[in-house]
Amino acid sequence: MRVTSRGRVTIPRAYAGGLTRRVPSTKRSSTPARCRGSGARVRARRVSPECRRCPLVTVVDLGLSNLESVLRALRRVGAEARATRDPAQVEAARALVLPGVGAFGDGMASLRDARLIDPIRAHAAAGRPLLGICLGMQLLADMGTERGAFTGLGLVPGTVVRLSPPDPAFRVPNVGWCDTEAVRSEGPVARDGCFHFAHSHHLLGDPIDVQAGTDIGGQHVAAAVARENVWGVQFRPEKSQDDGLAVLEHFLARIARRVPA
Repeated sequence: MRVTSRGRVTIPRAYAGGLTRRVPSTKRSSTPARCRGSGARVRARRVSPECRRCPLVTVVDLGLSNLESVLRALRRVGAEARATRDPAQVEAARALVLPGVGAFGDGMASLRDARLIDPIRAHAAAGRPLLGICLGMQLLADMGTERGAFTGLGLVPGTVVRLSPPDPAFRVPNVGWCDTEAVRSEGPVARDGCFHFAHSHHLLGDPIDVQAGTDIGGQHVAAAVARENVWGVQFRPEKSQDDGLAVLEHFLARIARRVPA
């Protein structure tokens, strides 16, 4: 670890590259230091031609998310988006987004009560695009250990475990802006960026599925995963300004490339 001339700390390499954070304050806080992009405004955007021909995006209404914010963000980048809890619509969706906030067990209980577990699995098994957001990414895992042990969707091998940053200056939950680095091209994070996180647990799985990483108090954490047609991001793209909208735009462009012109 070294301090740069601008007062930034270069963290040892995480996955395939080095990440940076500002030097944390000596005052203990539950909020991590903000990264370089946290003050940026959302600029006016032009909808890309690819996004204009993207099919309808179905957003799963988990009952545990800021659903309207996710819908607004998708529409801002050109998607026609609808929310549903109807199992038939979820299974038949051309593209699916699974957002959520809260505890793993509550998320799986909500899916089970709405009879959505099998339709989501069937959607993924058919090879159609799926993007999990925040809790939605965690639910893609085999198992979650938050407040007990719960079976997940089993779409991305791994277990959701509590954050354990070695730096005592960082407390859990991790709430704030984190520099994030893409470690391979295929996945939701097309380029390095700064995203807003709010979580106490993370998906610990096969490194080959990790598409982007971040550093939480010295702990390397998967910020995004990609396994064939199933993608997930731990951060909240709808709250992450231009970098977050770029992630949604990238997801839409990937969908559009699967649709005949």
